[in-house]
Amino acid sequence: MSSVLCPRRMNGIAEQTALRLLRARGCRSRYIETSEAKIHALELEGSGDGPTLILLHGLGADCLSFTSLMFRLRAKFERIVIPDLPGHGWSDAVDGLTPRHMMSALAEALDALVTSPAAIVGTSLGGMCAARYAAMRPSNVASLMLVAPGGAQLDEAAHTDLLKTFEIDVHRDALEFVDRCFVRLPWAARHILAAGIKRRMSDPALRATIGRFRPDDMLRAGELASIRAPTLLVWGAEERLLPESVLDFYQRHLPRGTRVERWLNFGHAGFLQQPRVMAQRIANFARDTQAGDWEPPLLRWMPASATLYASP
Repeated sequence: MSSVLCPRRMNGIAEQTALRLLRARGCRSRYIETSEAKIHALELEGSGDGPTLILLHGLGADCLSFTSLMFRLRAKFERIVIPDLPGHGWSDAVDGLTPRHMMSALAEALDALVTSPAAIVGTSLGGMCAARYAAMRPSNVASLMLVAPGGAQLDEAAHTDLLKTFEIDVHRDALEFVDRCFVRLPWAARHILAAGIKRRMSDPALRATIGRFRPDDMLRAGELASIRAPTLLVWGAEERLLPESVLDFYQRHLPRGTRVERWLNFGHAGFLQQPRVMAQRIANFARDTQAGDWEPPLLRWMPASATLYASP
């Protein structure tokens, strides 16, 4: 599951203005027809020699979440694509949207967008979708980077508790949610974000979608084990939205050779607070895997010495 910044439907003046400004900087909108919904994607032609880069956002977020990363990475990749998940951003709303419908539509859209093996980065719910797509379409994925990924199999009580964190009815609840996603925000930023989150989480369609997530919709152990792309998992030392058992699930089931990096000063939405560091890691990881410099460690997970002391 995920967090962050924008309302599900993009009808606000601020969001429309942001999209117009992005188009002025060379971005273009593309719509892909799928059997479930019309999917919107933001595309930017790059000037680098890296493969196509796909960025997948989390629940309640949208393509605008990654724009600061997009322009930092423009010189490293040949093309950058940020799809809006079904029911998010400028993609079609879907009545009765379920996780299975969401993944089906996204997979169809990615099949159309990916013309050669791509570097795929997913955060939170987008991490779950990225991992599932890597298992479904191994030939389409050159590398896989999971940033605070959701979608782990949890026991029923833990699953219910996680869903309850998205039940935000009053400003105080929204502030608590902000504090679980971000690290040491200024007072004004906390309250501005909280107001937006409360507004978004009040949307009946989004609430209904969240309520449809069942334990059997989550990733299976065999799906993770079948991934063949070089994989990097980033987990923040200040992760407070997802329980540690999510990381444990990925640790048990991702293939041998997966790397993990635990970043300091990094929460669930750390990619928003540390875009420079995140962009550098995305570019370096894609470069190393593309050049064949990927050398899986002997152990499933990197030792504590692999921790990154990252700062903006």
